Formats: sequence, structure tokens, C-alpha cells
Amino acid sequence: MKYMQVIIDQGVKSEFYSMTGRNVQEKLSITRRPDGIYKVIVDDMDLLAKMSRDNTGGGSSDNDMLNVLMQHLDGIKTVQIGNTQLLAATNDPMGLDPALRQRFIARYEVEGPIEWYDFADILTDEFEKELKAGVLSIPSGNGYIPYEMRKKETGREAGKDSSFLDKIRAKAGGGITMRDIGEYCREIKVKNPRFTGRATHAAAEAIRKIINNYDIPEEWFEKPDLFFEKDWNARVLLIKDLCPKNVTGEMVLSEIQRYAESEQRFASDKFESDVKSRVNEIRVQMEAGERYKGGIKNA
Repeated sequence: MKYMQVIIDQGVKSEFYSMTGRNVQEKLSITRRPDGIYKVIVDDMDLLAKMSRDNTGGGSSDNDMLNVLMQHLDGIKTVQIGNTQLLAATNDPMGLDPALRQRFIARYEVEGPIEWYDFADILTDEFEKELKAGVLSIPSGNGYIPYEMRKKETGREAGKDSSFLDKIRAKAGGGITMRDIGEYCREIKVKNPRFTGRATHAAAEAIRKIINNYDIPEEWFEKPDLFFEKDWNARVLLIKDLCPKNVTGEMVLSEIQRYAESEQRFASDKFESDVKSRVNEIRVQMEAGERYKGGIKNA
């Protein structure tokens, strides 16, 4: 089976109207081929399509990029064919159009090194070959085990409001229902109006991946009569038997919680960024005023 990786970067942009969109569509056309496994990576998406539809400062190439990516990910006429994975990286997720950002099912925050063991892990990676070859001798140090220190962390807790979620879990008594999930989504929507139905779509896609995480028996390929030559309903039953049986409403609830927390984190980061920018503007204005007054006095 074929495998190919495609990179979408600044090279797709054109000074001619609509050419950017065509260039992106050409790159994405590979995802409609069912003859292989394809990975598309959008590098620095905040620089490629950073302008929101509400921002009149966006150029035509930004608008072309935004339109093509949104239609490809989840448009009215979008038909996903083949085995494709689309990945994107951005340093400014709140700089993207909200509808585009919400089309990405799984969002992961990749932080830089913070603790001492983060830096130690990076150096361990950097010197992996030298350490294994014995040409570099650096002891790990007291209490340090490479890649193991972060596993003891419980994750971010600051800013999380889990009181309503705790109430739902307590009421459900271990059996989360669709109503419980719906009530939780409604509560999130009240607190964050930007929370949309895409969260449930993202959670559903994540759960489908869990459900379909199984290995196809090799003998099915060796003996077609065991699977491929059976009728549709028989094949569905065989696949069903392979699926994990422990997927519950609690897992769906957790996926929605993860999605909601990422959106809230984006909003909080954006607010802090806007506040710092505004404070800096005020400081500049005050300093400019003081210098202007001083200039008048010295005139």
C-alpha cells in the first residue's frame, strides 16, 4: 500500500486571486485517493489562515485558504474517501477562525520545557546516540529517571470548574446516560457561548476510534470465505465481535470535557493576551504624553 506525506506551508500562497485556493486544493486532492495511506500537515496554520471572517484585514489568499480548508474538513459537499489524516500546528489557535479551529477533532497543547526534568529529557533525547555508544558519560542523577518524572503529574487543575460534572457523575451512580451528557453540554454552553455542537461530533469521532481499535485476523485475508465472501450482515456481525465491549457514557463525557476545557483554555489565553496588549498600549500612551508635555516645557 502506498504512503505519502504532504506539507501545506507558505509556498501555496499566490499574489493572484483564487490561485491560493487552487494550490491548496491540489495539495488536498491526494486525500481523495483510496489507494494508500496519506498524511497532510498544515504547518503554522495561524500564519496561513489566521484571519477570521470577522476581521476585515484579511487578504484574499487568507480567505481562499480559510474557505478551502473549512470545506475540506467538514463542508456541505465534503465526502471523505481513503485513509487520510490531516494535522495542523499553530502557536496562536485563537487567531484562527473559530469554525475552522472547531473542525479539528483532537486538539493537544504542546508546552515547552518548564520543569528541570523537562530540560533533562530534552538533553537525553539530544544525546541518545552518544549515550548509547558510550562516548558521552553523564549520570542521571539522584532521583531522576528519564521520561518518568511527568507521569507522576495529575495534569492541569487550575481554572477547571468540575462541580456540575461531579454532580452528574454522582447522580448517575456510574451509569452515564444521554440525558446526563446533554445536560452537561448545556451547562458548558451557558458558561461559554462559543461551545457548539461540534464538540459532540468531535467526541463521537474520538469514541469511534476507540471502538474501531482492533486487529483484523490474518486468516481473513488468507481465507476469503471467512469474511470477504460473506454477505454484508454477516460481515457486520464479525466486525462487531472484534470491537471492545467496555465503551461507556463515561468515556463520551470525558471526551466532551476534554474538548470543552481546550476551548476554555484558548479563550483564557486570548483574554490574557488581549489584556497584556491593551496594558502595553496604555503605558505607551502615558509615556508619550509625559514626553510630549516635557517637550512643550523645554520649547
